[in-house]
Amino acid sequence: MPGVSKTTYSTKEIVVIDYSNCNEAEMIALLTKARVLIESEDKPARVLNVMNERNYATPNFVREAEKINVEISHLIEKQAAVGLSLVQKMILKGFNMFTAKKQLVSFESVDEALKYLAK
Repeated sequence: MPGVSKTTYSTKEIVVIDYSNCNEAEMIALLTKARVLIESEDKPARVLNVMNERNYATPNFVREAEKINVEISHLIEKQAAVGLSLVQKMILKGFNMFTAKKQLVSFESVDEALKYLAK
């Protein structure tokens, strides 16, 4: 089910933002909810973004993600994404080049992403 949650993998706590099947407004709402969670805990966070073929990296969502990423970059320790389409991976390259102080790394599976985040 889409939403923001926390999981523990190999003793590391990870914030999971599951955008599966969400539209633009729902994706922005989840991003904002994750931001509030990360800011309220005020400690380094590891973040897993889960997407699927029904998600679109719309200009509004990307701009909001860029803004939030800059504003809470001091709290982001590592971040990963799974389920990105080829187009979304290309958008991610630009996002990382111009915005992300901590690179958002794309993986093919949740397990690979969790291993990366837990290192």
